[in-house]
Amino acid sequence: MNTSFEKLREALMDISFTGQGAEGAEDVIDVEAYSVEEGLKRASETLGVNISDLKYEIVEQGKRSFLSKKPFRLAITVTKSAGSFDEDAFAELDEAAAAEVLKRDLDGVYRIKITRIGLMLKVTLPKGKGQRVSVEDVLMGIREKGVDEFDKSKVAKIVRAASEEYIKICDFEVDERSEGRIVVEISEDEMKAFMTLIPPKPRGRVLDIDDIHEALGDRNVVVGIMDDVI
Repeated sequence: MNTSFEKLREALMDISFTGQGAEGAEDVIDVEAYSVEEGLKRASETLGVNISDLKYEIVEQGKRSFLSKKPFRLAITVTKSAGSFDEDAFAELDEAAAAEVLKRDLDGVYRIKITRIGLMLKVTLPKGKGQRVSVEDVLMGIREKGVDEFDKSKVAKIVRAASEEYIKICDFEVDERSEGRIVVEISEDEMKAFMTLIPPKPRGRVLDIDDIHEALGDRNVVVGIMDDVI
C-alpha cells in the first residue's frame, strides 16, 4: 500500500516536475531568492540538475536598500537537453515542502518585450486552478509600452493559444534613450566582475545576451564569464 507521501510524490512528478511532458511543453517552478545566482542554485539542488541545464526569467525584480530588501521572483525551467529529472531529488523533499508545491495554483502570465526585431508577446497557461490571461490585460500592457498601432486580432489569437513562446506582434521604433542599461564593476584585485542590469523604460529595448557580452568586453572581461548565470 502506498503511503500518503508516496502518493504525493507521484502527484508531484505528474504536475510540477515532469521534464519530458507533452511535446513542446516546459514545466516552470517559481523560486524566490535575493539574487539570481542563489535562485538557480536552489532550483538546481531541488530538481537534481546542473545549473547549466536551467533557464530563467525574472518575474519580479529584486531590490536591496539600506533599510529593506525584496527578493527576486524567478520562473525557472529545465532545458530540453537536460532530460528527465533525478528522481532521488524527490526523496530529499520532506512532506511539508512537497505539500506546499502541490497546493500551488498559479495564474497564467504574459510578457511583453521590445527586442531588436520588434515588439514580442509571450503568454503562459495557468497552473492548477489559476486564471487564464485576459486579452484586455494584454492590450493594456501593450499600450503602457507606448504602442498604439498593432493588430489586436493577432494579440487575441496569441492569448488564446498561450503557446508559451515569444511571438512578434509588430515592428517597433526603439527610443535609444529609454533602453535598458548595463553597469559593470570590477573588483580592486581585478579578479571578479559584477554586473547590474537596469530595466528599460516603457519604449526601451530589453537587453539581450549580445548587449551583455559587449558591455563586458568594453571592460576587458573576456574569460571566466558565467554564461549559465547570465
